[in-house]
Amino acid sequence: MTENGNVSLIHIDRKSLSERGDIIFMATSDQKSAKDRYSGNNVAHTDTWGYLFDWEEVDRNFKDARDLAIKRFAFFNNAQSPEGRKADALLLAAKLDRAFRKESAATYEDGWNRGKAVNDITETLADGEKLLCELAVQMDDIFKLPIEK
Repeated sequence: MTENGNVSLIHIDRKSLSERGDIIFMATSDQKSAKDRYSGNNVAHTDTWGYLFDWEEVDRNFKDARDLAIKRFAFFNNAQSPEGRKADALLLAAKLDRAFRKESAATYEDGWNRGKAVNDITETLADGEKLLCELAVQMDDIFKLPIEK
């Protein structure tokens, strides 16, 4: 607030900043919580990263992938329409759901089913600003794994 009681607003043009190579990151409380929870001791987190790494969606090690925005995943195409991106997100969400159930031998936590899980994972994957750690935490919330590290 200024001396005369007026509020000053600052406009940040993200496009021009990103073109210059400047990085501005404002973590939401969800992102902060996900960053705090992301752990190599959590099977859902390591499996999420592992499947994405094996499928060449991400190209970073587990630790460095934590802050990777979904828009940096291989499937994510900014030139695509939002509907097209959502369709691709749905395919990857179904693939993750299947991998967790078949490869990780996971079952759904109470209150979850395949339709709800795939829908929620799709929404996360369609939001390019979400981070890998947020997806991993979401997978942990959805799935019950038989082995926890």
